[in-house]
Order: sequence, then structure tokens, then C-alpha cells
Amino acid sequence: MSWLATLWGAASGVWRRLALIAAAVLAVALVLARARRDGAVAERAAARARILRIKERQQDARAAVPRDRRGVAQRLRDGSF
Repeated sequence: MSWLATLWGAASGVWRRLALIAAAVLAVALVLARARRDGAVAERAAARARILRIKERQQDARAAVPRDRRGVAQRLRDGSF
């Protein structure tokens, strides 16, 4: 680490400012990249939850299928088809 302190001390005012600005830009870029990745993860989770709800509705509909013609006719008469 002493080489870093030596390098930092030897840097002129302009180069030191440039290094600080570059570090700040890099930090902001990393924060934005992390936020973008977290947003993509949240979007995938929401899509997965939506797909699971759709599949559950499909399974419920499949379970409520009438067994025979008589059941179909009864559901048509009831209006619950």
C-alpha cells in the first residue's frame, strides 16, 4: 500500500482531481448497473409469479371439467360453463 501512497503524493493537482472524478464516475456507473440488474431480477420474479397464477387457474379449470355429456348439459343449463 505504500506504493499507492507514494504514487498519490507524487500526483499533481490536476491528475489527482482527474483520478477522483474517474473514481466517482466509476462508483455511479456501478450503482446504476446494480440497480438495473436488480430491476431485471424483480421483473423475472414478477413474470414467474404471473405464470404460476395462470398455471394454477388452468389446473383448477382442468379439475372442474364435467365427467360426461350429462355434466356438460347440466353446466350449460346452469350457466356455469
